Amino acid sequence: CCCCCCCCCCCCCCRVVSREDAPLICAKGLAVVDCSWNRLDDVPFGRIRGAAPRLLPFFVAANPVNYGRPCKLSCAEALAAALYICGLREESRGIMARFKWGHSFFSTNVELLEAYSHCNTAGEVIAAQNAWLEQVTAEAGPAWPSSDEEGEDGGEVVDEDEGEEEEDQGEEAQAPQQDQQLDSRSISQQQQQQQQQQQQQQLGRLGQLTLSSAAESAEA
Repeated sequence: CCCCCCCCCCCCCCRVVSREDAPLICAKGLAVVDCSWNRLDDVPFGRIRGAAPRLLPFFVAANPVNYGRPCKLSCAEALAAALYICGLREESRGIMARFKWGHSFFSTNVELLEAYSHCNTAGEVIAAQNAWLEQVTAEAGPAWPSSDEEGEDGGEVVDEDEGEEEEDQGEEAQAPQQDQQLDSRSISQQQQQQQQQQQQQQLGRLGQLTLSSAAESAEA
């Protein structure tokens, strides 16, 4: 059977599920790995046999335990997502109808579900996922340093008058200049590390952004 896990953002060892897997699912079925997200290290994935292992693309969880968290779907959500992507929408909704919160999974991920379900191959699903993530990240407005902190080339802004004074000092100013360059490099490295941390935090905020968009759509 086709075995799905969440999510392709966390692993790249196998192919992402797509509509091309629909015949396999209809013929052999679909299964998921039933385990706790807090005990993934205890699961012997290497001994789990699956003829066609698949991963899910990016989704936001709607289950009560991990509500609003990117990728942390429950088993029911994982099954429903895979079925929906493969065009088996009635079967997908049938699974989530068993839960009081089931409708929230579809309303929260409506854009993603529709985008993935119109992709014919795994490559197209990945492209759709990346395009959506880039769009949401851009709308979130990454906290880049302001123009007062950086120059046009991305480095620190240097006072031109100060630069001229340093040139006039001659050889006696070389040692202080080297110290200032080292300090500037250290500051630049700290800024780069802060930017990387901010970019990593963007993914964690995508869940909340998606939930906000779904709520606005419902009110409209």
